[in-house]
Amino acid sequence: MRLLFEVVLPILLPALIYLGYLRVERRRAEARGDPATLPWWATTPWVALAAAGVLLAAVLLSVVVLRSGSPVGGVYVPAHMENGGLVPGHVESPRTGGAP
Repeated sequence: MRLLFEVVLPILLPALIYLGYLRVERRRAEARGDPATLPWWATTPWVALAAAGVLLAAVLLSVVVLRSGSPVGGVYVPAHMENGGLVPGHVESPRTGGAP
């Protein structure tokens, strides 16, 4: 699900918005009586839509990477056994005041 929202959807979103806009404009043209001369796929700017989708995905992934993760300067504690139970690996915040 995360892959869908972080990669696939941002890449397809510009094309979906454009196709929706194109559909609305076609219906307006039909209502006015203007004939459609070319099929919808012939006039679609595919390269621009693909570039916009890739750019949107890159921005979204950059935001996710920069907004997540452990605090800088923490100490990694590997997984270990404690009182007969497994404690998963984690990052502890650095101690303030005193030697490590």
